[in-house]
Amino acid sequence: MALIDIEAARELLIAAASGHPLESELISIDAARNRVTATPVVAPMNVPPFTASAMDATPSTVQIRHSWGLRPSLCGCRAAASLASQWRAPCNRAPPRACLPGR
Repeated sequence: MALIDIEAARELLIAAASGHPLESELISIDAARNRVTATPVVAPMNVPPFTASAMDATPSTVQIRHSWGLRPSLCGCRAAASLASQWRAPCNRAPPRACLPGR
């Protein structure tokens, strides 16, 4: 058998495969590595169903002070040192009004 160049081989493969889609099959998630889905996979709802940050972490007091310019004397919460444990701050939401600088 003679060797052919890569473009000719590619055209032969595409011609042989076109019009003959593979059948879909159900497999376990463990067996799905390096496979392609037959149709797009879409979640029926947002997971989690609420606005959340991309990282699961509680911001440190230093991060909160830096981000929102808080000082212990200006914070309406119990203390800026324990601010992170007083309330949750979902992403794209401002801190509670009582904890804004000067309030």
